[in-house]
Amino acid sequence: MSQLKKLDKWLVQRRAIAATYEKGLTKYPMLELPGERLDCESAWHLYVVRLNFDTITASRAEVFAALRAENIGVNVHYIPIPWMTHYANLGYKRGQWSVAEREYERVLSLPIYPAMTEQDTTDVIEAFDKIWKKYRR
Repeated sequence: MSQLKKLDKWLVQRRAIAATYEKGLTKYPMLELPGERLDCESAWHLYVVRLNFDTITASRAEVFAALRAENIGVNVHYIPIPWMTHYANLGYKRGQWSVAEREYERVLSLPIYPAMTEQDTTDVIEAFDKIWKKYRR
């Protein structure tokens, strides 16, 4: 309950970070940015981008490593459910879920948390600038 007192402030901060990302990352064809529906407002719990492999020569692993080398706390969330041990034990196999598996290989979660500073978001954008210059087709 004590955390709920911080909710409004946190939402403002997360939305500001998402807006900064939107403004700074739109120029990179290597990225598909998340959208927001017109009939609701996102809390931006995660900021998940998709890599456009038609525009870069790197894999997700290479982009991930390059971001980590720049000290960016990038992550990958939510592996396809059929890949989890429980479901594998039920007989589900990799390769049976073409859309989920293809999308999983394209996604990265960028850091987004209320305590991020303006410099933190600038660092993320600048890291993508370096990656774009190194790996663009």
